[in-house]
Amino acid sequence: MSRLSEFSSEPMSPMREASQLLRVLARPRPEGESVKATLRRLHTRLHRWRYSRVRDVWYGDRSVRLRVEELDELRRLARQHRAEDPATAELRALQQRIERIEALLAANPPIDRQGDHAIRHMGRVAVRVLGAGD
Repeated sequence: MSRLSEFSSEPMSPMREASQLLRVLARPRPEGESVKATLRRLHTRLHRWRYSRVRDVWYGDRSVRLRVEELDELRRLARQHRAEDPATAELRALQQRIERIEALLAANPPIDRQGDHAIRHMGRVAVRVLGAGD
């Protein structure tokens, strides 16, 4: 089953998905790190993969055939990486704070309705800016 592309409703090829998953695993990339250094770092993390395989998948080489097990491994590692990502944890905490504030506002309506609307709007904008859609 192919996943949908992030920016369109067309199915994403397994190679493109694998390439994007490698990029997720490479984050955060240290300032000034070359692609070659990033590929070496990924190669050490994907110890069963040859360096050339990591490079070919990174660049989306169409002559390379991906095995289902490899794609599953990348998906699993990307899920773990996202769960460990400090930005994801911070976003989750921010979303929870916004939900608590909205619940408090609903329980104790402020006198100034425009202020209430502005607070809710700012919270939603903050969640969008920080990437809640990821």
